Amino acid sequence: MSKTPSILYKVIAGSRMYGLATETSDIDYRGFYKENIWQVLNRENSEVIVKEGDLDVQIWPTAQFFHLCEKFNSNIVEILWAPEEFIVIDSWQARLLRKHREYFITQQSFNPIIGFSISECRKALVQDTHVSQLSGQRLDSYHKYGFCVKNAAHALRLLDIGIDLIQERKIVFPLKNRDLLLGVKTGQMEKEQFYDLWQQNLTKLQDLVPISWLPKELNKDLIDSLYLECVAPILEEYVC
Repeated sequence: MSKTPSILYKVIAGSRMYGLATETSDIDYRGFYKENIWQVLNRENSEVIVKEGDLDVQIWPTAQFFHLCEKFNSNIVEILWAPEEFIVIDSWQARLLRKHREYFITQQSFNPIIGFSISECRKALVQDTHVSQLSGQRLDSYHKYGFCVKNAAHALRLLDIGIDLIQERKIVFPLKNRDLLLGVKTGQMEKEQFYDLWQQNLTKLQDLVPISWLPKELNKDLIDSLYLECVAPILEEYVC
């Protein structure tokens, strides 16, 4: 991008918001920014990703942020439940999205959560590749614990978030099971115990979805109206 965008929402996310940060954890920021008129009209899939030392910053244009929420990208949607102390930059647009965050939750939303958790479980158990292909932290973890503990913690975290969304209609940060998840992440749980717990939680989430309060699919009219309300000032600036 030619100039720094006007950020509308910026949140300290990831392990620090989950309550799972360790001494080696990065500081992750997520959010969205004010688009220009061409991005609004064309729904450009542009983004800002900045890596500065230990800072990992991903700030999306508003249209792309909405798109990721509609697809229920859990790393994006979850910041709509960020506690006040983790919000670095706020705006009326961000507050509006937080007010109507349930618009993005449907029974179909849990397919990507479950799929992502299954993928992380396969990585934890090194079912996604041959051991000889491992490197870095995954290789060290495999040699030390017999499985990849960081991926294991991710797999369980995703299911926990899904279960909370159905049972509590919200995501609570820091996570309620953070002590257990941090134990998994730091190698304090055996591989077999992790896998048994993961299977139990997977079955629980799969059983909850069809009998939940959730609508079966997105109400696109509601989401489009919400988006237009958020970008209305940009459209008005162009017209004027």
